[in-house]
Amino acid sequence: MGTTLLRLRPMLRDAIDLLKDGEDVTDVLEFIWREMPRKPAQKQARATARRMTAEIRDAVKEYVAGNMNVTNRAIGRHFNIDGGRVSEIMQGKYDDLKRGGLT
Repeated sequence: MGTTLLRLRPMLRDAIDLLKDGEDVTDVLEFIWREMPRKPAQKQARATARRMTAEIRDAVKEYVAGNMNVTNRAIGRHFNIDGGRVSEIMQGKYDDLKRGGLT
């Protein structure tokens, strides 16, 4: 399994040339497939940001109203949410949330 993709590239080029000439390249392609390195699956990290609630939405809007010169990123850090989420809040994406509800 130690063969790298760089070593397999010329074999792929040869297989393409053979295929253009009408040759059967099944064996070559199967060999290349077996030799290709594979990265093992990795466990995905769990989300660390807070879930959006009406309370967070209202607190962010209130904070923004009193701190117009603060960046969305800084506001997000203050509330442990993404800066993009702050932008979404200000655009009204979460205006339909009711107190006590989650998205």
